[in-house]
Amino acid sequence: MADTAKRARRKTPVDRAALTRLRLEKGWTISELSRQSDVTASHISAVEQGADIRITTLAKLADALGVSLPAVLLPQNGDSE
Repeated sequence: MADTAKRARRKTPVDRAALTRLRLEKGWTISELSRQSDVTASHISAVEQGADIRITTLAKLADALGVSLPAVLLPQNGDSE
């Protein structure tokens, strides 16, 4: 049953380029974003390099960066309605 749950979980469509760009625009290192968001630096680094992230954790990063969650999500098909 755990395998089914893992397969059913969709990856969060993170706009990694936007996340990195927003961090750099603030002049922040990964360590500073970690302090501001209460997300570990190693996790932020992994996400910027392509690792998956929970939507709740991504929301913490967006909040620390002063943007809304959609600003760090990739647009999905059909979202332009």
